[in-house]
Amino acid sequence: MLNCNTNKKFSLTFLSILLFFTFYCKERVIEIERSSIFIYAYPTEGKSPLSVKFYASIAYSDKFEIIWDFGDGSSEKTTVPYVEHTYKVSEETVFVVSATLVTGKSIAKSYTTIKVFPENNTPYISTNKNYVTTPGESLKIKVDGYDPDGDKVICSVDFYSDGVSDFKIQIPGEFPFSPTTSGKFKHTLICTDGYGGYVTDAVYVFSASSITNVYSEVPFDVDDSDGLIVAWNDLVNSEAIVMVNRELKTIYFGQASIRIDLDGDILHSVASAGSGFYYGKYKLDSKSFKFKASFDNGYFPDIFADKGEVMICYYNKGVRDARVKCSYSKDSGETFSEIMTYTYCESCYLQIPFEIHPRICGGGGNFYAVWSDGFGYRVKVFQFKRQLLDVINILRSYPQFSDRELEPFYIPAYLSDVKYVSCATDTKNFYLAFERVIEGEHEVLILQAPILVGASTLKLPDGKVITYDYSGMPDFGAENAKKFKIRNISKSPGIKSEKPEIVVIGNKIYVTWIEGGKVAISSGDETLDFKDFRIIHEGTYGIFTKYGLIWQQPEGIFFVNIDDF
Repeated sequence: MLNCNTNKKFSLTFLSILLFFTFYCKERVIEIERSSIFIYAYPTEGKSPLSVKFYASIAYSDKFEIIWDFGDGSSEKTTVPYVEHTYKVSEETVFVVSATLVTGKSIAKSYTTIKVFPENNTPYISTNKNYVTTPGESLKIKVDGYDPDGDKVICSVDFYSDGVSDFKIQIPGEFPFSPTTSGKFKHTLICTDGYGGYVTDAVYVFSASSITNVYSEVPFDVDDSDGLIVAWNDLVNSEAIVMVNRELKTIYFGQASIRIDLDGDILHSVASAGSGFYYGKYKLDSKSFKFKASFDNGYFPDIFADKGEVMICYYNKGVRDARVKCSYSKDSGETFSEIMTYTYCESCYLQIPFEIHPRICGGGGNFYAVWSDGFGYRVKVFQFKRQLLDVINILRSYPQFSDRELEPFYIPAYLSDVKYVSCATDTKNFYLAFERVIEGEHEVLILQAPILVGASTLKLPDGKVITYDYSGMPDFGAENAKKFKIRNISKSPGIKSEKPEIVVIGNKIYVTWIEGGKVAISSGDETLDFKDFRIIHEGTYGIFTKYGLIWQQPEGIFFVNIDDF
């Protein structure tokens, strides 16, 4: 071992020895000073995936290289004193990290540790989303839940959902609310576990001095001795259906945009909500309402269900777009597929000036959608059955076929000047009730057309031929040889007759409409002999169901049982 003392065994002169060892020791000290390194990290612990930034403090001014060993089997070389690395683990792990400074003359190392916990899970919370109270009453709104990782969950309560945190609670817990006025109040909950996992929810409080309805932005159900209440809200008006022992007892809503259909033991329903609408269903034996789907930019929806099959049609409208769309479900509303789009205008130069109200009817496996467009007010009829799904899918596999070109399924009714139309069917005939406007006069008429039975062929662009069953298709005949009958059933010339709805119950046909601002109803049979015309009451919309007559007035919705007719 070398040292800086004089060694008598060397043959060098004393001066040479002194100079040599003085230079060697001095150079060695300088090199040690230049090779020092110290590393630190942020954060030093956290949940997977954890991104860690490493920094190195070094004492060296020339070129260098740092070899980072992250302790998880991976490494990296850098020529800068910093680096970033992400750790992923399935169990709690401590990693020993080293940084080696290489200068070409010497090597120095520094160590640190990183602790990583398993991946963070989102906390879960639950609460009653709807509360009904009166002004001045104090509520204690309970919030329950847990964190799968066992972390503490803190919820911030944003009263009135105005973006301001007003109250904090630890889950499980509760927060107070006492409305001072009538109205509908929304409170937002933002809950976090402190490690980046968070969940949001909302609580709605309806306050009224006289409670006659329940408000909600989404469907919900209340099962009590009086039956099931299914409620919808479009943020301006509310809609609710009350079912008692499978019978429709009463109905409340602010506008006539809700449609219902009872198929066996399942209640299917669609209702408007702002710029779209919801679909939901209620299974009577399970007493639970399921919110199943939402349709954006959908207006005036209608629904029809038959033996587990469901069809929904609506007006799909943008600022300069206008279409009628239909969706179909073969599994009782669990999943829907779009089966028809009839485009009137796409990227139009002018804003769309008209509205389209599609209506659906059906029976015997056949579904029919009818509507009147805004171009000449011509009536369109679209027939659909499950067997046609394969035909439609085959046609859509050819690029040259557009939705508009699926003409075999559009039946011309040869009707114009029609503002509103609805339909019904029995085993032999297809019926339309429609509002016709000629020279400013509005009248209600009923059309009857026989139903066809048979099959036809369609030749495809590549020469293939497919056969489809058109049984159930209404036969309107040719324009110059029509096969339908029309009867005017509005009884007051000079008085505006509008918004007709038609339904076939047994061997009777019922038509309701608005006659000069009052609800009118008339019934007849397949001979189209309508005699018992009656004015019921003031109203803006009416529809007859197998339960009875429902009509709308500004102050609410009224119901007359079918036994009263």
